Amino acid sequence: MKRLRLGLAATLLSGASSLLIALNVVAHHSETYDTITRVPPAMPPQAQTSGYCCMLYDIDSEGVPQNVSASYCSQGYYAAPSITALKKWRYAKTKKDGSPVMSKRITTYMSFYLADWDGNIIRDANGFPKNPKNATENSKSCDQYVG
Repeated sequence: MKRLRLGLAATLLSGASSLLIALNVVAHHSETYDTITRVPPAMPPQAQTSGYCCMLYDIDSEGVPQNVSASYCSQGYYAAPSITALKKWRYAKTKKDGSPVMSKRITTYMSFYLADWDGNIIRDANGFPKNPKNATENSKSCDQYVG
């Protein structure tokens, strides 16, 4: 299984406090897909710890994600922003023998990293992320949810 990795970061200012939000997106594909547009998910305002979602979707013959679902999220409030963002992603059209084809059951792992003022990652109750510098290591847990 080939893995594609894209790291994104943003800063959220909230009154007198500030949290660094590092959105790390790791895509697991059975083959390589040419991503044209990748939109990061918005951090839910109620988030108080880091978390992640295991995403499952298809890519239609026009390169548009279809049947997008969050098969598992460490916190439920991460599902909606993950689905909303993934629906905005676009891929180059895939062809087989010159004809456009649909790709089924693509999995993507979206993580939401929260850090305090000092840059310390705020882990969830299960210790996520285990290794903030290696998102691929954190993504191994998704395999059991998308089977």
